Amino acid sequence: MNDRPKRRGRNTRKVERESGSKFSLDAGMRGGQFKPLQPADLDNVHQAALEILEKTGVGNVWPEFHHIFENAGGWITGGGRVCLPGGLIERAIDQAAKSVVIHGQNPEQSIELKPESVHISTGGIGVFVFDTEERTVRDSTLADVYDCTRMADAMENIHCIGRQLVARDMKTVDDLDINTTYAMACATTKPFGAGVNRAANVSKVARMMDVIMGSDGAFRKAPICWSGVTFMVSPLRIQDEEQNLLQEMIKEGFPVLQISVPQTGTSGPARLVDTLALAVAETLFVLTWVNLLKPGHPMIVGCWPFVSDLRTGAFSGGGAEQALLMSASAQMMNYYGLPNSIAAGMSDAKEIDFQSGSEKSMSMTGAALSGSSLVFAYPGLLASIMGFSYDQMILDNELLGTVLRALKGIEVRGDLQAPQVVHDCAVDPGHFISHPQTMALMEKEYLYPELADRRSINAWLEDVEPSITERARQKATDVLRTHFPNHIAPAAHERIREMFNIQITCSRMQKES
Repeated sequence: MNDRPKRRGRNTRKVERESGSKFSLDAGMRGGQFKPLQPADLDNVHQAALEILEKTGVGNVWPEFHHIFENAGGWITGGGRVCLPGGLIERAIDQAAKSVVIHGQNPEQSIELKPESVHISTGGIGVFVFDTEERTVRDSTLADVYDCTRMADAMENIHCIGRQLVARDMKTVDDLDINTTYAMACATTKPFGAGVNRAANVSKVARMMDVIMGSDGAFRKAPICWSGVTFMVSPLRIQDEEQNLLQEMIKEGFPVLQISVPQTGTSGPARLVDTLALAVAETLFVLTWVNLLKPGHPMIVGCWPFVSDLRTGAFSGGGAEQALLMSASAQMMNYYGLPNSIAAGMSDAKEIDFQSGSEKSMSMTGAALSGSSLVFAYPGLLASIMGFSYDQMILDNELLGTVLRALKGIEVRGDLQAPQVVHDCAVDPGHFISHPQTMALMEKEYLYPELADRRSINAWLEDVEPSITERARQKATDVLRTHFPNHIAPAAHERIREMFNIQITCSRMQKES
């Protein structure tokens, strides 16, 4: 007698999937399975970075900051370059924060960044928005900053949000800093990072966060956003402007995200590992600076070696070399035990096609498996991160689900059930479809794509369905029409608008009635 449970129909299972909990792909899953470098390579790159900082040093540090390094054992060359001994750098690594918490306005969405604990973020400096249907581009605006942030807020495979677009309709840097941060804070309850360009605006943004959080000093106690800065200009030179930006960020309690971006063959050596060593040296210099100002201050190191197409010298984010370099960078920063970030999901394609899909999937997978704490996956970004597509972002969220599923791996808990399950099914009935294990694991072990087409060929021939791009476009339209976070108190909105020149209206951030 066959006492196996009756098989449920396809429609029944579909309803259960849609009404039940989704496959669990949590923030902070463990990575580090992909290691492009051998253990001896890690030591060699580290020693090369130390030699670079001791022999060549870093230029263009304002003289008013020289004493910080000299008092700690560094020295200034006749040409004004700051050189650091290896011992000083290794002390800074020891003192540095080994985990960083970024809080969500919804506390349940707070994240802890630490080595080999993977989180997915948006990011980018896009200046154009693509209309993939019309094949046109336009300048990005503050409204786009708000819209792409609230779209990311609705995406289940994105854990935190970095700025994706530049609001090119802002007339001044001050307006850009204040309005970008405000628009993003209104658009998400997830942890986020906006970046501040002027030191004078750091305290203003911190006060804005206090108003949003409801009390003075609240942001310092539980920072809901990080501040990112490309402090270093490769090779080995500090930016001319706003060198006091770093100490203002520390003073106001911002977790610091510093990004170093040497590019192979242009602002870095052509050999991949040599550009990696340069990027590590630049990253360690800023890490040392931060920890001389305040030991253990929350910092996310951004060692981001980029790749050039040496035929033209232009940045190329979509190649295998880029994926390898970023994964190797994560491996180096995990070697130091530092919370770290890398860039992924970069494609040189200008439209949604095979190139964009293949380039994004390769680099996203490598980045997650390398174990970077914060993977800036650039969902939605195309054209070497210069342009953004809302449709592409929907597709990238689905792609990130498959990447996170690969990261989750194959779970083996307790004794294998294979002998008994095979014995139950191999002879009679000769399949495993109706076995209780199949029913129990259908929603726990498998991730089902929403947009990808898994129909049979016959079903595909019989039904004229929208293409995957058309389905993504429809979902993007639906999200933008319906998803308007409304978590900030009206009184806070009013107070912020009294304090600052806010240029997005309240009505623009409300669902149409």
